[in-house]
Amino acid sequence: MKTWEALIEESRRLEEIASKVQNGKDVGLSQEKIKDHINDYQRWYGKCLAHLPEDLKAGFRLQYEVSTKRFLEAAAVKNSKKVGNSYSLGRYTQQSQSYWRYPYEKWFYFPLLTQRQILIEANERPIQPYHKHDTPPNVTEQAMPKIKVLFLAANPTNTISLRLDEEMRAITEKIRISEYRDLIDVVSAWAVRPADLLQAFNLHKPHIVHFSGHGNRVGEIILVDNNGAAKPVGTKALKALFTTLKDNVQVVILNACYSCTQAEAIIEVINCVIGMNDSIEDQAAINFAASFYHALGFGRSVQDAFDQGKVALLLEGIPEENTPELLVKEGADPSQVMLVGQTNPSPVSSLSSSGLSSKKMKRERLFNAYKVILTVSDKYQFETQQINHMPNAVNISLDGVDEAVSEITLEDVDTDVLPIFFALRGAFNDFAIKFSAHIGTGEEILKHRDTVLEKFEELKTAMKKHLKELES
Repeated sequence: MKTWEALIEESRRLEEIASKVQNGKDVGLSQEKIKDHINDYQRWYGKCLAHLPEDLKAGFRLQYEVSTKRFLEAAAVKNSKKVGNSYSLGRYTQQSQSYWRYPYEKWFYFPLLTQRQILIEANERPIQPYHKHDTPPNVTEQAMPKIKVLFLAANPTNTISLRLDEEMRAITEKIRISEYRDLIDVVSAWAVRPADLLQAFNLHKPHIVHFSGHGNRVGEIILVDNNGAAKPVGTKALKALFTTLKDNVQVVILNACYSCTQAEAIIEVINCVIGMNDSIEDQAAINFAASFYHALGFGRSVQDAFDQGKVALLLEGIPEENTPELLVKEGADPSQVMLVGQTNPSPVSSLSSSGLSSKKMKRERLFNAYKVILTVSDKYQFETQQINHMPNAVNISLDGVDEAVSEITLEDVDTDVLPIFFALRGAFNDFAIKFSAHIGTGEEILKHRDTVLEKFEELKTAMKKHLKELES
């Protein structure tokens, strides 16, 4: 339809304007042009939301809330660098070489590409009625719903001490460095007593309930009584709790020994429940939980997150990967339960029967992997451009890179992204070593620096080329 074609074409115009400085063709955009660009994007965004079917709006909004909004705010207020009579919209200007926190590729290009794919999908459906005199949805009012995790901890005084605080720290840290960290809210309750469960469920209405503590061989979880001692809670009581107060709950994690018995009962009323079929060591429980939430924070399904939790144990050499079990309610598919991410319509409707096409899932996985690679590559470029300190690979966090490389490799795609990235990393290491050790002439060191910058540009080109192929 013409309306969709016009909106799709407008997205390409917005993309071209935002990319000018990064392409090195201009020093920057004037302040007036930056304001015009922001206003044009917001008008386009409002029109898109007015036309899109309800089940596609959440994924479209998500790109704005998580990424594009920050890009535009930084361009308008925080990071406008005056260069003569113009202002830079990008990471570097030819004169100032100043680094910008929200690079174009990660914070505008990728999200816009995702939004365009949503418009292409909507093009196959009847368009929603919209009149030019209607007021488009207010951009500032389009907040994405958050997923709430309720972390319940109990370690009675007469039981073996567990590192529950360390588990909480590991979970929150992994969420903090994930892509959709702003959409996951973790609340906790400590030294939990049975009566506290009713209060916590009523107060927070969680989507994920996570219990961390002790369990026993007869299938009870161990809470705390009024004196701080152990208070077992049986299967019947726990099932009744979730039957009465399940509300938004989609996932329950019983990170306690011998908790599969409880999980088998709860699965009758909750879609996905994770329990332990045996005793589990403290460190294994911590690693599994942290990796599970890390995957959720990147928009992975519950099945993917569970599998990554088990892989994390294998990678650490902890031989307990078969202890966690994922139980699923009849009719539910954990591979389609995506609590956060580009594709889920809302926190309580991610079990939609529509699901995702394999092509769209592949594109989303590659988007996430490419973003990780690009973030690290940005840091290589930044370190190379610095003049106030010695370039050093130690300054660059490689968190998530191995997972991203594995993802791209598993997708078996015909792209030069990985070879170029490895060449970029090698070129930077060579440059940093020779620069710090004064190996070679100044001219030779500058050639190494130029190689790093050239490989960075090659990497961006290869990513964009492949993503355009996936878009078609």
